[in-house]
Amino acid sequence: MSTTPPLVSVIIPNYNYASYVREAIDSVLAQDYPSVEVIVVDDGSSDDSRAVIESYGDKVRAIFQQNQGVCATRNNGVKVSSGEFVAFLDADDAWMASKISRQMERFANPDVGLVHVGVSHIDGAGKVIREDVEGKEGRVASDLLLLKPVILGGGSGVVIR
Repeated sequence: MSTTPPLVSVIIPNYNYASYVREAIDSVLAQDYPSVEVIVVDDGSSDDSRAVIESYGDKVRAIFQQNQGVCATRNNGVKVSSGEFVAFLDADDAWMASKISRQMERFANPDVGLVHVGVSHIDGAGKVIREDVEGKEGRVASDLLLLKPVILGGGSGVVIR
């Protein structure tokens, strides 16, 4: 008897990243983890972002709003999400195909509430210019509250229960 793996809602906030958002969306759709919903929240872009996002049809849930800033944009994505887990991916970032599945392995422990991964910084040609791979394991809540650097690479490396 097989059980459906928990749904991961991926929130992609976008503002004027028509030239990048396709790669971000494609990297989520290419995940080897089988239970993912993609929510793209466009924050009032004035470029061709809308056409790019709409080209995915029902593969992504698209929300178009007046400009509210990235924090409100992420929160608006969370409000409409259905997953037990939430991941954020900035529109100018992309994931490796095993990113979510590898993180979800860590959530087998019910005490785990957040998993982040290291990141590779790449230039416009796709060349790796820097890697941040250090991390911290265990109880990180106090460090987060004290604004200590325990999460690398911004929000694109995090999955939250």
